[in-house]
Amino acid sequence: MIRTIASHLMIAITLGFASAGARLAAADDDRDRIIFNSATAPKADGYIVREGSDEVVYKLGVNTGEQRKKTKEVRRILYAGMVADGVWKKAVDAKQRGRYEEGAELFAQLADAGTKDWERIYGAYQEGECWELARKYDDAAKAFQKIVKTASFEKDDKEAPRHRLWIEGVYRLGVALAEGKKSEEAIKLVDSLTGYAKLKNASSGAEARANAVRAAIAASTADAIKLREYEQKVILNAVTDSDTWFHFYLFVADTYRQLAKQKEALKIVERMIDEPSLGSDPSRKAQVETIRGLCLVDTDPQGAIVELLKIDLLPYGSEDQKCEARYQAARLLVAEAEKMNARPETARDERRAAFPKEILRTARLLLSAAANASSSVQAKADSRALLDKLGPETGDAPPATPPGTPAPTGAPPAP
Repeated sequence: MIRTIASHLMIAITLGFASAGARLAAADDDRDRIIFNSATAPKADGYIVREGSDEVVYKLGVNTGEQRKKTKEVRRILYAGMVADGVWKKAVDAKQRGRYEEGAELFAQLADAGTKDWERIYGAYQEGECWELARKYDDAAKAFQKIVKTASFEKDDKEAPRHRLWIEGVYRLGVALAEGKKSEEAIKLVDSLTGYAKLKNASSGAEARANAVRAAIAASTADAIKLREYEQKVILNAVTDSDTWFHFYLFVADTYRQLAKQKEALKIVERMIDEPSLGSDPSRKAQVETIRGLCLVDTDPQGAIVELLKIDLLPYGSEDQKCEARYQAARLLVAEAEKMNARPETARDERRAAFPKEILRTARLLLSAAANASSSVQAKADSRALLDKLGPETGDAPPATPPGTPAPTGAPPAP
């Protein structure tokens, strides 16, 4: 089993870092890079004039004419300032390494004091996402509200042009309100979004996002029937709606998992992992694989160990995710070692007996890391309890006596 796990993990690590190296690069100069949903003309370097809900306007050179692309044809925009050394780059690094609160505070600097449109909008969006990942939903809602308040629900996009991320900000605000148990506010937002969707020139996908928020409200009350009903009404494209697609289906999969509906969760997770666009984002892929590992704990322990140890080894994921993954992986390793020790042939064969000892050694390391994590999830306390139950490894030296502790009666004094 251990050899199989090791080979899988080496593949995972190789793929993870290879994917990291394949991330989208910016232009070599001060131009922005626009990534299109096209295989024949995948990108263009220039200067963004504005990002609208209907079209993106840019120039190939400072003194050239304006170019236009339908927003749905634009996959991503990488501003020159996003790759330059500075606040944005530090914030992205913090987020990818799971330091979500640090990332949120850095992104907030741009959202609140940025001098450029992209700094304020993208900064607020990423700030909200970091706060949500840190499970601070009220702070997430405040961040997304910065985007939502830039336009009105009463006017369509021709009457009141808006940024292309406005509709995504509305959706994320609705989910943050639902996760923060503010269902009444979330319902009011859904009503506003539904009314906006009926306007002649509303952003495409408004109704899908309204249903997505309805699904989040159902999830907040653990209503699996309503969750499934609204989830099935949500139509999102993994390419043209990439951010919302990833966020919504990851959210739904994890909700199903927490409701003990692993089969439904795994269907969504497997579909996400098979999506080619996820291969270029190892940080996101790690989040999906963590949920898959947690879903496999009861039905495929070895498969679960492989998935859960990835999040431990790769530099992605939050302290909460790592703590949960380490505890669950260790628990499964302990169970495997106990099964091996229960077999008569293990006691008769020295080489066989060494195998479960090695597994328990690995389990103790994982439990120790989880028990001493900065996380506050239940897995931290569970790790400490299991570590205490296992006791020290056979053959370990007893713990050193703290200096100044009186020697036991009859014992020679410490040298």
